[in-house]
Amino acid sequence: MKDLSTLSASHINSLGCAISPLVISPLMTRVGEAGLFWALAALNLGLVLLDQNKLAEAEQAFLGALAKNPDQVDALVNLSTLYQGQGRCEEALACFERVLALQPQSAVTWTNLGNVLKSMGRYQEALEAQRKAVELAPDYPLAHWNYAISLLGQGQWEAGWREYEWG
Repeated sequence: MKDLSTLSASHINSLGCAISPLVISPLMTRVGEAGLFWALAALNLGLVLLDQNKLAEAEQAFLGALAKNPDQVDALVNLSTLYQGQGRCEEALACFERVLALQPQSAVTWTNLGNVLKSMGRYQEALEAQRKAVELAPDYPLAHWNYAISLLGQGQWEAGWREYEWG
C-alpha cells in the first residue's frame, strides 16, 4: 500500500467514495494535522464512512472536521442526520441549532429542525419550524409537505389539506 503520509488534503478529497476501508485509519491521523483544508478532507472521509455504515468512525470524522472549522455547515448537517438516525435527537437538535445560528434563512435547515422536533414529540415547535421553512422558501415542495403533515398531525385538517394540495 502507498505511504499515506505524503497525501495532501486535496488528494484525500479527490478520492471521494473510492476510499477503501484499509486506508481509513491512516487518513484519520492525517485529517487531524492542520488547517481548514483538512476539515474538508475530514468531512469527505465522514461521508464515505457514513456510506459504508461505519457510524462511529463517521461521527469521529465529522467531529474532526468541526474541530478544524466549527462553522462547517455540511459537517454539522451530516452529524445531525447521523445522530437523528441513531435516535440521538438532543444531539441532532443541537447541531441544527448551530446551523441556524450560521444560516438563519435556510429553509432546508428549518425543515430538518422541524423533523427532529417532531421526533422528540415537540409537535408545536415542529409546526412552527415547518411554517418558517414554508415562509422562507414558498416554492420548496418538501417544506410544504412537512408542514402539511405537521398540521394534519395536530388535527388542523383544513389548513393541513390545503398545504398538502399545494404541490
